[in-house]
Amino acid sequence: MMLKKLHVDYMTDTYVYQEALTSPKRFVRQRSRWVQGDLNCLKYLPEIIKSRILSRTQKLGIYYFLLQPWLDFLADVAIIILTTIALTHWHNLYGHLTLLTFSLVMAGLVVFSLFWRIIFGIFYYRDLAHYHEPPLKKHQLALLPLGISYMYVILFLVL
Repeated sequence: MMLKKLHVDYMTDTYVYQEALTSPKRFVRQRSRWVQGDLNCLKYLPEIIKSRILSRTQKLGIYYFLLQPWLDFLADVAIIILTTIALTHWHNLYGHLTLLTFSLVMAGLVVFSLFWRIIFGIFYYRDLAHYHEPPLKKHQLALLPLGISYMYVILFLVL
């Protein structure tokens, strides 16, 4: 649309009410369609690169959008490779560590992992308040980081 000189505006104060997908199968199907749509847009890349209509900022936004499936794929491959290495070379990687050191390393990994899920949860919680949605109950808020992890496991299947 931008290449056809149609005005595209990003409205931060707009909110769409929709029912969440409750089935993992439907969720994967929806996200797979989004990825397919992203991949279908790759045919516009040469025109976007050459365009004198689009600003650098618009081009960067489009490049970021077009890179998402590839970045996700690389992250998935990295997770598979690193997990395989960690499981198959367990003794070489961790065998020389004392129990205390090993425990500290594992605790650090858990804290690092939960940190970003908690940050996301804070933003989600603030969005609920901003759009006058009912706040999460304490147990829901506590489980939110685990729900985010579950979502990423499902999204692993999308690609």
